[in-house]
Amino acid sequence: MDGVIDTNGDTYIQVSPSDGNHGNKDVIRIKNYEGEYKRIGVVQFDFKSMNISDLTEMTLRLYFNKMDEKETVTETYLNIYTNTPGWVENTASYDSITQASGYKAELIKEHVVIKGDQVGSYITIDVSDAIDYIEDGKISFILDIEENRRMMPMVLIPVLNSQVKNPEQKRHRSSSYQTSM
Repeated sequence: MDGVIDTNGDTYIQVSPSDGNHGNKDVIRIKNYEGEYKRIGVVQFDFKSMNISDLTEMTLRLYFNKMDEKETVTETYLNIYTNTPGWVENTASYDSITQASGYKAELIKEHVVIKGDQVGSYITIDVSDAIDYIEDGKISFILDIEENRRMMPMVLIPVLNSQVKNPEQKRHRSSSYQTSM
């Protein structure tokens, strides 16, 4: 692994109240309920301290912390989209994220299977297709459940891993890419 990048913003947004902010929460809650209780995860990573011209791979690691145990659904499907970066965690809201240009700009992964028995473990997802969507050294993702709405809430904690082409750079960068939460 060349580098681990912690988020510089992670939150969830909820349909109602649409101007509510959840940036002070320790986790991302996702629900696919209809109406006011729908929740969407939003995460952002900052590569500005790195040379990303040689970036070839990215994986998103999500720690699956919890799910609604009252429901009978055993799996659901996560969709990951790119999103316009630059939002601020403590002011992000459903209105500010969904009404900005670039909301759900590109579908990167569709129907990533998340099973109920994965609670308490990491889910690793290849998001290398998003490399071209890094803007001004940042990348932002939308995490959305679009099926099996009754499985949620799903609680996630994100981390991004990156790899570069040149093995010489790999040895040099592995420690400098490491950041703490």
